[in-house]
Amino acid sequence: MNPPIATDTNTVQAINAIARKLGPLFPTLFKSITMDNGSEFSDALGIEYHQGQQRTTIFYCHPYSSYERGSNENANKLICRHIPKGQSMTKISKNKIKAVQNWINHYPRPMFKGKTSNDIFYQCIREEGIPITPALLDLFPIYENYLEEI
Repeated sequence: MNPPIATDTNTVQAINAIARKLGPLFPTLFKSITMDNGSEFSDALGIEYHQGQQRTTIFYCHPYSSYERGSNENANKLICRHIPKGQSMTKISKNKIKAVQNWINHYPRPMFKGKTSNDIFYQCIREEGIPITPALLDLFPIYENYLEEI
């Protein structure tokens, strides 16, 4: 049996779930989304709009131009430290995926002078005066013991 393949429907459903959880914070936090030309991103309108309302602005990278999404390529390398490329995601627990996500979000970055992306995210949240809600903390934990599962 072949593993499930990410589709544009899965992508829209995932974005809808995040938008439902964040409510009115979604367009504030996701002002734009940059995507590659994979088939999972082919429903541009479904990603950008919901129920006739624009919720974000999407941008596509040029084909074969991975340099246009360098942070994404770097994240892929970090993921591959824990989940080898080509390994079916169906065999990986949600807890392990969450642990890898937390590890990446709490990994010190040279471009941030040793701060983590989580540090920068919450610094921006504070500067913008955005309230820290339970939904926000659920999606972007400030800290979890993410090393237990890895």
